[in-house]
Amino acid sequence: MNNSIYRFKWDPELYITLEKDDFHRRYIDFNRVRYFNLPRKNEIIKGECTFASRDELVNKFKSEINSIINTYAVESIISMVSKTFSYIIWSDKKKLCLFAEPSIKKYSEYLYQRVQRKEIKRSSYCHIIHDLKLVFSLLGYNENYFDNILLVSRNDQESNQSYSRSDLKKILPLLRALFKQTATQFLDNPEKHKSSYVSSYTMTFEWNGKKTRFVVE
Repeated sequence: MNNSIYRFKWDPELYITLEKDDFHRRYIDFNRVRYFNLPRKNEIIKGECTFASRDELVNKFKSEINSIINTYAVESIISMVSKTFSYIIWSDKKKLCLFAEPSIKKYSEYLYQRVQRKEIKRSSYCHIIHDLKLVFSLLGYNENYFDNILLVSRNDQESNQSYSRSDLKKILPLLRALFKQTATQFLDNPEKHKSSYVSSYTMTFEWNGKKTRFVVE
């Protein structure tokens, strides 16, 4: 087969139909994933695209989506695929390896910047990350890649300060130890801490072999 014809072939078997009900259908075109930047059908047929040599990924993606058609609602599947397509397009433009830790970390940073600019809501950020994590899991990629990405609250009224899962894993043990040690010292002798001068150190906190003295105001 002529290589150029093969590369710019649009395969109807990679185009699937999801029936929401008797009157509503949604479609997913996995042909797009075969080419960089996920071109549309007419661009593929015209050859206005670049072959990406990722047919194995395409076939796996299609197979896994087919496997959950009876488990997930049609709109949920469309949401997962749509958000994954957006991630792939962004990664292609940035020339980053798909479904790898560096690309998902940088993509989450890009999305978070959009949250800060109020281009998307915090809840939208959470939905995108949630759907991408599901797809990573479906395709057999490491879910731990998401441990180091920024987490935000779904509440759009809150501040934009965020932490990654790995940050929280480091911070929470420290906060628990601080609370436990200070609470114990206060309950042992509450009057000592209540009546102390501002400049008097009445409490100590020990962490990782280092001891710190401080004032309770």
